[in-house]
Amino acid sequence: MWKIAFLTVGLVLPSVALACGGSKKAAADDDSPKHAKVTETADSKDLVGKNCSYTTGKMAQRILAEGSDWTFTGSLASTSEDLSSRVAAPFAVGPEGAERIVANEVLEDLTKRGAHNNRVSLTGKKLVVGDVTYIVLTEFGQANS
Repeated sequence: MWKIAFLTVGLVLPSVALACGGSKKAAADDDSPKHAKVTETADSKDLVGKNCSYTTGKMAQRILAEGSDWTFTGSLASTSEDLSSRVAAPFAVGPEGAERIVANEVLEDLTKRGAHNNRVSLTGKKLVVGDVTYIVLTEFGQANS
């Protein structure tokens, strides 16, 4: 009986720990250029915070599959409000910040370039889930003044 319990705990706990933990890339990869992947969660702890990178990636996939086209020109508002879904969405746009930008690699690329501090032109997909409108960025550029 103890052997079965020990084996079960040994098999289940590691998979639970991996679902929402850690960085998915080695530190050596940080310096190499990469192509931003729309469905990949950002590596930056500043963007993901204490949210779940696995849940964030799965939500990005769902938004791309089920969402509608979305465009926006303006400025991003940083928000520290974590969502109950544990999806990392560190920026808000729209009226009263009603739409949340999912922390994918495209958003990470935008923030690394410092473009999030300026007026930007954004393209992506949006999906309302519960009472939250989630946005996944697929492209960004500098907005014309």
